[in-house]
Amino acid sequence: MIRDRFKLKRQWKQQGSSKDLEKRLRKSAALADQRRENAPAIDYPDILPVSDRVDDIKKALIDHQVIILAGGGVIISSAFAELQSIAELLMIPV
Repeated sequence: MIRDRFKLKRQWKQQGSSKDLEKRLRKSAALADQRRENAPAIDYPDILPVSDRVDDIKKALIDHQVIILAGGGVIISSAFAELQSIAELLMIPV
């Protein structure tokens, strides 16, 4: 439904309240509901370093919608400065 919102809004303005548009809107809403119901449960095995910070990550996603979750490869490859630069440029928390 979110994906279709701009197209549906434009069509609504062009056509008014047509039955076809209402049918497509209901279908889009039903598909969005089905996707939410069928979304897999996310599991964070204790072996992953990120498991200790799950609550922090969830809060960051709620507050910012976009975050960069970088692993040890960034440190190993000495790319932290580049990561920090892009994060600051795009104003994305790391």
